[in-house]
Amino acid sequence: MKYLPIFLDLTVSPCLVVGGGTLAARKVEQLRKANAQITVIAPKLCQELSALVDKKSIDYVAGHFSEDNLKDRMLVIAATDDAAVNQQVSELAKERNL
Repeated sequence: MKYLPIFLDLTVSPCLVVGGGTLAARKVEQLRKANAQITVIAPKLCQELSALVDKKSIDYVAGHFSEDNLKDRMLVIAATDDAAVNQQVSELAKERNL
């Protein structure tokens, strides 16, 4: 088995989702069920995520991912359609033990 399924208590934990499409929306829904404090960073959002921002259910940073976005995060999820961005997020998060 390459990966170990784990359970985390993410209640009000600051989590970052990088990406604004349907994959990111699915990840956000999972985090919402865990009562996480969610910030999404992406140049634009799909309709589902826009609706959550409008309801103030999640925070949104319009723009592209940067290393500074990892500050004070408990969990980071790369959910873009760009493999290079996902790889960058992964590498930087690993350097910080996220």
